[in-house]
Amino acid sequence: MGQRHQIFIKVNNPLKLKRVYANDTDKKLARKMFGSGKHTILAIHHQWLYGRSAVFNIKHIFNLTDNMNEYNNPFSDNYSFDSLENYINDVMMLLQIQTNPLHPRGVGIEKMIFLNSECIEDGKYDSRWDMRLDFRMGDNNDGISIIDTIERKYCLMNISTHDMEYTDVSRLKTLIPSSAEDYVHAYYPNQDQVRDNILCCNQVRTKHILTTKEIKKMFPKMDIYRELAK
Repeated sequence: MGQRHQIFIKVNNPLKLKRVYANDTDKKLARKMFGSGKHTILAIHHQWLYGRSAVFNIKHIFNLTDNMNEYNNPFSDNYSFDSLENYINDVMMLLQIQTNPLHPRGVGIEKMIFLNSECIEDGKYDSRWDMRLDFRMGDNNDGISIIDTIERKYCLMNISTHDMEYTDVSRLKTLIPSSAEDYVHAYYPNQDQVRDNILCCNQVRTKHILTTKEIKKMFPKMDIYRELAK
């Protein structure tokens, strides 16, 4: 149960960092999780990311990836790691610590799950569970966030392509990139909530919303672009 939401974050591929001291086994596993390109997608599951919470989370991720020169920031070009576990733990620690007092649940620890490792079992890769290949595969009822930390763009999206029990996010058109304003309005459509919605959406400083074309580049192996192009 919960307000299930997945977050997809485009970042520099950790295997391309200047200081990677992981052993060969870890590097092999990392290639399966992240691919071999310059950039990769981190896939994260959140069990209770409802309404405004998703927008505040986007701001949090942009803040984390804003300074790309810190040695202790796993999103930095200067970061170094000596094991895959070390990298994942550092990423998840930063993602899960919410420091914004305006967040609906306040400051604290957000429970998230790292999904890239779900496609690896006993060292073997299974594409059926690789969330980088299809952002619709997660257990979801509140849409997804897609965040490009390289180009500083984002979108939110309703990914339901079939009849389902009504949820707030279903007010949005299916598979169409949406802004923070569109997303929170789907959850809080009443006029007396407009001020809070504006306060929330202003937390995301970038006004650049990912386009369908850009999403296609981020997920080139998905088979839904005929639907997205409509």
